[in-house]
Amino acid sequence: MKGDFSRDTFDSTKHYNMVLLQMGRLLLDSDWVEQQQIHQHRIETEARDVIGPCGAPKDDPGFGIEAVDNDFTIGAGRFYVNGILCINETDVAYSQQLDLPNPADLSSLFAEAGTTNGIIYLDVWKHHILPIDDPQIREVALGGPSTATRLKTLWQVKVLPITEPVNQLSCDDDLSEWDDLIAPSTGMLNARTAAAEATDNPCLIPPGAGYLRLENQLYRVEIHAGGDGDTATFKWSRDNGSVVTAINGMDGQEITVADLGPDDVLGFAKGQWVEVIDDALELNGQPGELLQIDDFTNDAAGRPVIVLASAPTPLAAEFPNGINPDYHPKLRRWDGAATGGLPVSADWTSLEGGIQVLFSEGTYKTGDYWLIPARTATGQIEWPVTDTPVPTPIPQLPLGIDHQYCRLAIAQFLTNADGNGELEVLEICDHSFCPLTELDPGESCCTVVVQPGESIQAALDSLPPQGGCVCLKTGTHTIQQAIWIRRSNVVLKGESPGTRVVRNNGLNLLRIQRLRNQQVVNVVVHQIRFEAAGIDPEPSNLLDLTVAVISNGLNVQVDHCQFEVELAQDTDNTGSNLPIGPALGFAVVNSEQITLRDNVFRLMFTGIWAEAISTCNFSNNQFIGPTAQIDDFTYPVGLICILLNLLTSENVLLGDNCQITDNLIQDSFIGIVTGVHSDYCHIINNQIRRPAIRQLPIEEFDNQYLAGSDPYLYGIITYGNHCMIANNTINLDSPSWGGIRVFGTHTRVEDNTIISNLDRGLQIGNTQLPLSIFLGEVAENDDAPLPVLELNASVVKGNKITGILTGIGAANVEGIEISANQMTVSGNFSAAVPMGVALANTQRTVVQNNHISGAEFGVFLLGTPPIQGVGNRVLDNHISDGTYGIGAVSETALEISGNQIDNMTVAGIAASNLIEQAYLANNRLDHCGYRPPTSNATSIAATTAVGAGIFITSVLGDLTLQSSQIINTGISRQGEVAATAAFWGIAIGLVLSCDITQNHVFYSDTEAVAQMNLIPTHRSLLLLGWFAPTNVDVRFPQVGNAMVNDNIFQGIGLPHLVEFLRNPNEPRVGFEQVSFSQNQCFHLRSQTSQPPTDFITSRQGNATVVTWGRHLVVMGNQVKAADNPNFPSMDLSNPERVTVMGNIASGSIINFGSGVTPPSPGDFNVYS
Repeated sequence: MKGDFSRDTFDSTKHYNMVLLQMGRLLLDSDWVEQQQIHQHRIETEARDVIGPCGAPKDDPGFGIEAVDNDFTIGAGRFYVNGILCINETDVAYSQQLDLPNPADLSSLFAEAGTTNGIIYLDVWKHHILPIDDPQIREVALGGPSTATRLKTLWQVKVLPITEPVNQLSCDDDLSEWDDLIAPSTGMLNARTAAAEATDNPCLIPPGAGYLRLENQLYRVEIHAGGDGDTATFKWSRDNGSVVTAINGMDGQEITVADLGPDDVLGFAKGQWVEVIDDALELNGQPGELLQIDDFTNDAAGRPVIVLASAPTPLAAEFPNGINPDYHPKLRRWDGAATGGLPVSADWTSLEGGIQVLFSEGTYKTGDYWLIPARTATGQIEWPVTDTPVPTPIPQLPLGIDHQYCRLAIAQFLTNADGNGELEVLEICDHSFCPLTELDPGESCCTVVVQPGESIQAALDSLPPQGGCVCLKTGTHTIQQAIWIRRSNVVLKGESPGTRVVRNNGLNLLRIQRLRNQQVVNVVVHQIRFEAAGIDPEPSNLLDLTVAVISNGLNVQVDHCQFEVELAQDTDNTGSNLPIGPALGFAVVNSEQITLRDNVFRLMFTGIWAEAISTCNFSNNQFIGPTAQIDDFTYPVGLICILLNLLTSENVLLGDNCQITDNLIQDSFIGIVTGVHSDYCHIINNQIRRPAIRQLPIEEFDNQYLAGSDPYLYGIITYGNHCMIANNTINLDSPSWGGIRVFGTHTRVEDNTIISNLDRGLQIGNTQLPLSIFLGEVAENDDAPLPVLELNASVVKGNKITGILTGIGAANVEGIEISANQMTVSGNFSAAVPMGVALANTQRTVVQNNHISGAEFGVFLLGTPPIQGVGNRVLDNHISDGTYGIGAVSETALEISGNQIDNMTVAGIAASNLIEQAYLANNRLDHCGYRPPTSNATSIAATTAVGAGIFITSVLGDLTLQSSQIINTGISRQGEVAATAAFWGIAIGLVLSCDITQNHVFYSDTEAVAQMNLIPTHRSLLLLGWFAPTNVDVRFPQVGNAMVNDNIFQGIGLPHLVEFLRNPNEPRVGFEQVSFSQNQCFHLRSQTSQPPTDFITSRQGNATVVTWGRHLVVMGNQVKAADNPNFPSMDLSNPERVTVMGNIASGSIINFGSGVTPPSPGDFNVYS
C-alpha cells in the first residue's frame, strides 16, 4: 500500500482482538488501519476454515468456465480463495476482464509454450486504490484535498500452459510449473542503522550512530525487477512511495502531469528519480520505467510539464497523448533508484540518514516490499531484533504482494479443421459447497445415503435420470452380486476410509456398464474399500473373475479406493501370499477419458487390463501382487500389472495420450505393457519392484507378452510410438528381469533409475545378466530372418543404471540416440559378459556423453550380414574400470571421437572388420591393457598376451586415427603391470589405407616404466598393411598407403619403438606408399641382457623405428634412444624408392636398399 501512512503495526501473532480508543488521546492512522486488519484477518481466517482453500457457494457459484471458440467466459457469482471473497457481477470473457489489461492471447500463449494443455486459474490479491485510480473517492466539497484511500480485492482469471510430460491433466495433479507459479518469494531483507565510525584523533568528535535525519519517515524498499540475488533490482522511498501524480500526456521527454505535489517535500524536484507506470504494467506484475527529472516547464494551457533526462517508452503508443486514461497512468517519485533499478546486494547498502539494508540469497518478485519506520525521538528504526545482550537485526520476508491462487478448469487449445484456434474445457474443477444450514451431520450433500445393511444397488437404481450421488456410511456393506452403475452422471462414494463393500460369493465387485453397449458418462467412485472374500464356484465368463469392470465408459474416475482379494489359507506354512481365487484386477474396455488414481490393488494376477481405450490416467496407484514361496525364494505370481491395448485390432479407432504415472508395482512378472495401438503414452515416475529369484526358463512361457523372443521379463514394455518413459525406478535382482523394452519408434527413455543387487548365489552358472534397457526387434529364432531395419529415432538419455547387469542394448534400428546416461555395471561371478552399451546391426546411432564403468565392454558394436552396422558414432563418452573400453566388429563408416577411456585391463579401443572410412579422433586412453589374458594372443603376437591402447585389425578401406592421447599403456591406475604381456600403444593390422596423425603415445608413470619387463615385444606403434590381390603384378605386389605424420611416440620396446611389420616370406602384405614424417620418437629403454621375443625372426638388426613401404618418404622426424645414443635410429627395410630428408637422429639410419645412396650428415639429415 503506497499511501501516506506512518507505519504498519498489525501482527497476527499478537492475537489482538480490537483497537480501543481512549478519551483525550490521539488517534493515529496506524491505529485505524490496524483495527481494519484485525477485523479482516478474523473474517478471512473463518471463511478459510469453513470453506477450505477454494470454494463456490452452491446457490451462487461464480467463476464457472465455458469455452467460446478461441476464448472463454467467466461465469457470474461468488467465489472464495483462501477466505477472500471474490464477486463477478456479470459473465465476462477472458479477453475482456476489467482488472486484467491486455491479457495474453491464448493462441500465442500455447504456441510459445509448445504445448496444448493448460490450467485456467484464479489469481487474487489486494490492490491499493488512490483518488488517481478512482476519482469518486475524493470529496469534492472539501475543495481538493485527498482523504482516506481504499484496498480492493482484485481478481484475475489467467491461463498457465503445462509443458510437463503429461497426457491427461486433472485438477488434482501435482505439477512443477504450478508449484513455480504459486511459490512465494524466498529472498529476505535485513535493515539496521550504521554504527558510529571509530577515530583515533582525540580532537575529533565522531558522528553519532543511528537514524540521523530530522523527520519521522516510513521507508519503503521495493523490488523493481524480479529475479535471484544476481539479477533482481530495487528502489526505495522515504515516503512509502506515496508521492505520485497523474499523467495527462506524454510527448518525448515531456510528461504533462496533473500537479507537482502540495509542497517541496511531497513534490518533485530536479534530479529526482520517477517511475512511469500504469495499470497495464502494474496489474500484470511488471515494473515501470525509471528515469530522472531534468527540468520543469508548462504546456500551452499552463499545465505543469516534467521534462525527463531521456524519453520514456509511451505507455500506450496507439493513443494520441501516448497514454490510455482507463489504465490510470501515473508518475511516482522514488528517492533511491537507477536505470532499471539498484542491484540487490549481499553487502550492506546505505540508503540515507544512517539506514542500511542487506538482501539475502533467494528469489524476488516485482512488487515485493518491506517497510522501515524511522523515528527521530529514538534515533533508530523499527525493525525486529534478537532478544540477546547485543540485539541483532533479523532478516524478514516481504510484506507483500500476497497472491492467492485457485484452479478453475483444465483446458486444451487445438487447431480446428478451418485452421483456427479453438479452446476445449476438459475438466471443471469442482469447488462448490453447501450452506451450513443445509448440511445434515449424518447425511452430507448426497442424493441417497446408504447405511450398512441397506441395498447399494437399490440406491443407485433410485437415482433420477439426470443422475446423482450415493453415499455409503462408514461400516461394512455386504453384497451378493456386483454393484452395477448403469446410468450416467453418478457419484458413488464412501463417507470415510472405513467404508467397506464385501462380497463372500464371488470376485466381481463393481461394474460400470450400461446394457446394449450404450455409453455411460461422468461417473465417479470414491473412497470405498472393496473386498472379495469368496469365489464363485461356477463363473460364467472372464468378467466373473474380474474385481471391477468399466465398459463403454466416458469420463469415468475411480479414486482413493481399495480392491482386495482375500488371502488363501497357507496350510503348509510356506510363506506364500496367494489369493483365494484367480482374480484379475480392473478391466477397462471400449472406453476413453478413464482415470484410476490413488487406489490400492492387492493379490490380483493383473492390476489393470485395458483394451480399446484412449486418453486414460492411471496414477498414484499401488499394486501388490500375489507371491509363492519355492525353495527359499519368493516368486511373483502376478502376471502383468498394467496392460494397455495389447489385443486391440487395427480397425479400432483409438486416440492416444494415456498417462501411467506415480504407481507402485510390486510382485508382478511384468510391470507395464502398452500395445501397438497405444501411441503417445507417458509412463512416468513409477516404481517397479520384483523379488530376487533364480533364472527362469522363460522359453517355456506361452504368452508372447510375457517373453516374446526375449529371454527377459521386463518392468516396462512399449509397442506404441512416440512414447515417454521417464523417472521410473526398477530393480533387477534376478537374471530373468529386464528393465525397459521399447519396440516402437520415436520413444524417449529418460532419467530412469535401474538397479541390480544380484547376489552371488544368483549369479553363478547363469548364462545372462539382467538387462536394463533394450530397443528394437530381434529374430524369433536362429532360423528366422532378421527384422526389417526402419528409422527408430528414439532417445535413451539421462538414465542411472547401477549393479550387476548389462546397461543399454539396441538391435536392428536406425537413428537412435543414447546419451548422458550413467552406468556402473559388473558381472562378478556370472558367466555372462556385462556391457555398458551393446549395439547389433544399428545404423546412424549416436552414443554420446555417457559415463560407463565396470563393464566388460563399455560400448560394443556388432554388424551381422546382411544388415551390418553403418554410420554409427561413439562420441565424448567417459569409460573406466573395465576390460575393453570400446569394441567394434563388422562396422561400416564408424566414428569414435572425443572419448575418455581409463583403466581397461585388455584394450581401450578394439575393432576388426571395419569397412569404408573409419574415423577415430580426439580420444584419450589412459592406463589400458595392463592385465591381458593369454587367451587373447593374436596371430601377430604368437602366444604372447597383448594389452593395447588401440588395437584394430582388418580395415577394408581408409582408417583415420588422429589427435588422440594413449597414455601409460600396460600400467593400471594403481601402478600394476603384467609381467609377461606385451604392451602396444597403437596396433593396426591388415589395413588398406591409414592416416595416423597428431597422436601422442607416452608414459607419465616413469616408476612403473622402470619396472617393466623388456622381454615381451612392446611397441608404441605397430602397423601392418593389407593383402594385395593375387592378380597384382608380382614385381609390385603391395597396395594401399600409410601416412604417419606429426605424432609423438614415447615408450619402450625391444628391439623397436615403432614398427611397420613385414614378412619377407609374404611380399603381398604391406604398403605401396608410406610417409613417415614430422614424428618425435623417444625410445626410453632399448637395451636388455636377454634377447627380445621378436615377431619376425629374419629382422635385419635393431632400430628405434622400423619402416617398410615400396615407396617411402621419411622426413623431418626426431628420433632418440635415451639409454643408448648409438642405438640405430631408423631401419628403412631396403625399400625400392626412398626419400630421407631433414631428420634428426641420435643413431644411424640403416638399410636404405640397393641402388639408394644413403644421405650423409652433411646432406639433409642431422645425427646428434
